[in-house]
Amino acid sequence: MQFHVNDGGKYEQHHRYNSPEWQRIHSYGRQVIESFNYSLKHADNGLADSTSRRKRGEAGQTFLVLLGVIATNAARILDWEQQYFDGTPAPDALSRHARSTRPVSARPRPSRKGMSASRKAQLGLSVA
Repeated sequence: MQFHVNDGGKYEQHHRYNSPEWQRIHSYGRQVIESFNYSLKHADNGLADSTSRRKRGEAGQTFLVLLGVIATNAARILDWEQQYFDGTPAPDALSRHARSTRPVSARPRPSRKGMSASRKAQLGLSVA
């Protein structure tokens, strides 16, 4: 794909490129992604080193990478919990309305229209 200089991609963003607003939003998002990538590659799962993943084929490698992502997410959640969670239980949820107690019919009700001609033809029934 090629872009011409006059296409204006630089000025089509919500915040102008390199403006203070763009720097504030872009730098935070970038830091989050880079932090996760660093955790993923340099954690105990060793995703940066392909020789530690002893699986052949793309499916096997993908599965191991997925396990690494899950392990990294779990480790980050546990780190957050240890740092910020004080053990206070969450407030009770609001009560929901009780469901209806009327009996549910075990068999479906027949259609008022009956079976369509195309369905009868599929089943090999007479189309009369």
